[in-house]
Amino acid sequence: LSLLSLLIIPYVNAVSLGSKNRGGERRYFSMRLPPEYDAMDVAFQSFAMDDHRDRIYGQFVTRSNPPQTIIAEYELIPDGEGLPLSILPATEKIGHQGLTLERSGGDVWMWAAAPGRSRDVVRFRYSATGSVDVKRFTLFDASFTPFAVTVTVSYGNEWLIVMSRKSGPGGMNTVRVFELDAVLKNSSQDCSRLFAYEWSVPTKRGLPVQGL
Repeated sequence: LSLLSLLIIPYVNAVSLGSKNRGGERRYFSMRLPPEYDAMDVAFQSFAMDDHRDRIYGQFVTRSNPPQTIIAEYELIPDGEGLPLSILPATEKIGHQGLTLERSGGDVWMWAAAPGRSRDVVRFRYSATGSVDVKRFTLFDASFTPFAVTVTVSYGNEWLIVMSRKSGPGGMNTVRVFELDAVLKNSSQDCSRLFAYEWSVPTKRGLPVQGL
């Protein structure tokens, strides 16, 4: 399998992903937004692949106040430069960090950070109608600073892996691993005590982790 290289332009409406071999063939595909998004101040943030359906989802964020998140669905075509098959229009209900997929039965769900500075993540179904229903889960307690949480679901849909930062001087980025099923079956929004594993990552303050 070739590694993915990611080109992110400071103000983008298109992102190219691909493989690069020294002197060899270069395969890629692009994720573009339609022309009506050209006037918006939009930055590419993350992506998630649905290899069961040959789809890839791009996560974009507006530099407005408050920021809004745009999610676009693309067909995964090598050497393609197509426009989205569909778009979840800009919304304030979804945060701008960490886009990941979960399969439950025949359904596909998405996870991302909750909007703003919080200790929460959101779970939702992708919809191109402009109406999205999200459910929030609190995964970090008050010992963590309200921050943009990074989240991913393991490929086998067994684990929910998240990262945030401990509060106070010397607080470090910290990874927590939850059993996904335990979070989904919990009757409360607050799942911060359900984690199975936790460890810290020694990084300088002010340097957040952008992806897992």
